[in-house]
Amino acid sequence: MLQQINLRKIYQLLRMPDEPFVILLMRGYEDIGSAVSAVLHRYTQALQTNQGKLILAGVSPELHRQLQRRPEWIDLIGKDNIFSANTHLGRSR
Repeated sequence: MLQQINLRKIYQLLRMPDEPFVILLMRGYEDIGSAVSAVLHRYTQALQTNQGKLILAGVSPELHRQLQRRPEWIDLIGKDNIFSANTHLGRSR
């Protein structure tokens, strides 16, 4: 006999984090324009207002150089939340 699904119990088992976070996979992007940059800036601020954070993964060397030219980006996102692209499957630096 099947038991009825209890969503509250499933939620408790999953232990969803209270703090929101978003991981953007940037692999393949070498540049982000000013419009995308402005949207990501506002989105990052909104996440941080709610004790969340934005994580950039798979950042190419070109995109990393672009971010370094805008130190306010590095300060906003945090250098520990930016991961470089890597040729090994499943690994970022």
